[in-house]
Amino acid sequence: MDQQLSKKLKNLSFLLMVLVAFIHGYNINIRLGVAGNPEISYWLQFLENFITDGICRVAVPMFFAISGYFACYKINGNFTWKWYKDLQIRKFYSLVIPYLAVSFLGIALVVILQLIPFSKPFFNNYSTEKTSFGQWIFVWLVSPVPFQLWFIRFLWQYFLLFPFFFFGVKYFKVLFIVGLAFLWGYHPLHATLHLSKIEIEGAFFFALGTFISIHGINLNYKISKTSFWLMAISWCFWVAFRTQLLLEIPKDHNAIHYNIIGITIFGFFVFWFAYDLIARYIEPNKWFIANAGFSFGVFLFHEPCLTIIKKIAIKSMGVNDLSLLLAYLITPLIAFLLALYFSRFLANYSKQLYGFLTGNRIPS
Repeated sequence: MDQQLSKKLKNLSFLLMVLVAFIHGYNINIRLGVAGNPEISYWLQFLENFITDGICRVAVPMFFAISGYFACYKINGNFTWKWYKDLQIRKFYSLVIPYLAVSFLGIALVVILQLIPFSKPFFNNYSTEKTSFGQWIFVWLVSPVPFQLWFIRFLWQYFLLFPFFFFGVKYFKVLFIVGLAFLWGYHPLHATLHLSKIEIEGAFFFALGTFISIHGINLNYKISKTSFWLMAISWCFWVAFRTQLLLEIPKDHNAIHYNIIGITIFGFFVFWFAYDLIARYIEPNKWFIANAGFSFGVFLFHEPCLTIIKKIAIKSMGVNDLSLLLAYLITPLIAFLLALYFSRFLANYSKQLYGFLTGNRIPS
C-alpha cells in the first residue's frame, strides 16, 4: 500500500468517528427515567434523522469496507489455511480481547453509577439489585453496555467466515457483490437465514473492501470538483427525500429500506471523494497528525460517556426542542474529545493498558 493511501485510510477513519458520535448523539427517543413522552417538533425530528440516519449512517459501512480491504491487501490474492489460522489469532487479540475488556468496564461503570443516588435514575436499563449473574454474563458477552461493540462482534464473525468472502470475491467477482446486494435488499430471505439487515449490510461492505483489495481497484482515482459537488448535492437531496419518507410512512415499508441501500452506497463514494477535497487542509495539521491514530480508542470509549453527558445535559436544560437540539449538536463533540484525550492519556501514561484495551493499536 502506498503511503498516501495509507494516510488517507487512517485520516478518513478518524473523521468517520465524528460521524459515529453524531449517530449516537440522536436524542429524540431518549429516556430519562421520568413518565411522559414530550411532543417533538417535526423540524427537529427531520433534522436529527437527516443527519444521524442519513448523512452519518455511511460511517459504519465504510469501517466494514476498510476492514475488509486491510484483511487481505498483503497476501496478493493467495489464500492459505496457515495464513487464515494466523489471521484468527491476530483478530482474537485485536478484536475479541478489546470487546471483552471494554464490555466488562461498561458493566463496572453502570454498577458504580447505580450506587450514586444522583445518577441512578438516569441509568435504569440495568438494575444491580434485580439482574442475575447469568444475565450479567449475557450483557457482558452479547449485549454490552457500550452498545457500539456490536460492530466488533459482527466484524469478528466476518473474519471467521473470511474464506467465504475471499473465494466468493476472487472467483465470482462482481456477481458475488451483486448477490450480497440482492440479499441485503430482499426482505423474505432475512428471516429465513436468521440474519438482520445490519449483518447483511456489514457483510456487503466487508466483501466490497475485500473485492477492492484482491482485484487491485485503483483507490487513488480522483474526480473533478464539479463532479464531486454534483454528486454530493444530489445525494443530500436523496437523503432528505428518504428522511421525509421515514417520518411519513411505516418504518418497515420497502421504500424506506431500498432508499437506505441507495443512500448508503451513494454516500460511500461521496465521503471517499470528499476527503480528497479537504486533504490539503488536514494532512499538514499538527493536531490532526497527533490524534488521527486514536480512532479505535475513541470508538471504544465514547460510549457510554456520550449517553451520560447527553442525559445530564437534557435533564439540566429540560426536555424541549431547544435543549434537544443543543444537546444533539454539542454532546457528540464533547464525548468525542473526552474519548480522544482519555485515549491519549492512557497511551502516554499506561501504554500497556491502552495496548491491551485496543488490541495493540498504539499510534507511533
